[in-house]
Amino acid sequence: MHLLKILLVIFLSAVLLPLSAMADVYVVEKGDTLYSIALKNNTTVGALQNKNNLKDTTIFPGQKLNISVVSTTYHSSLKTDRVSRGISFSGVRTVLGKAVSLLGSRYAYGAGGPRAFDCSGFTSYVYKSLGFNLPHNAAAQAAVGKPVSKAGLLPGDLVFFSYYGNRGINHVGIYCGDNKFIHASSSSRGVIYSSLRDAYYQNNYRGARRILYK
Repeated sequence: MHLLKILLVIFLSAVLLPLSAMADVYVVEKGDTLYSIALKNNTTVGALQNKNNLKDTTIFPGQKLNISVVSTTYHSSLKTDRVSRGISFSGVRTVLGKAVSLLGSRYAYGAGGPRAFDCSGFTSYVYKSLGFNLPHNAAAQAAVGKPVSKAGLLPGDLVFFSYYGNRGINHVGIYCGDNKFIHASSSSRGVIYSSLRDAYYQNNYRGARRILYK
């Protein structure tokens, strides 16, 4: 009987451990980005890169990623901010999920969706999914919500830019975390991810506003 128990434990370990490991593996599908995978699995791009030894954000269909990571910084910062400012975590997920679903959409000046957008049309369309009616103008959106320092940015915040060094606000996007933001960029690129670390966006950054608060 004792031997039978030992064999049973060995058998269950052999079966259950691989199943547990499989639950921590994500197989990349066509159309996935590292950012959308991070969003689906409540983690960050940086955490996925570190866990999977990725030098950049390049991935390919069929690639297996270890997703048994959760960015404590990401979640604790959201939790702290939710207490101090009333941020809704589900609201953040709704906004980012909507924004990610529109990646690749066409850019058209003055357009507010659903198939084409300019920058402020994109942000207002995304936020409308939560019942917010943002003005269709980047400078006007910069007067909505509460100001946020660059160091204090959280996913879902609006980030604002000027064009080529002027001081006015001419462009807006939605911050995603890890210094990335989603925006309707230009007629040649449409809705894409960009990095706040890019020289152009560093030089033309003009502030951020937080909409998701009570």
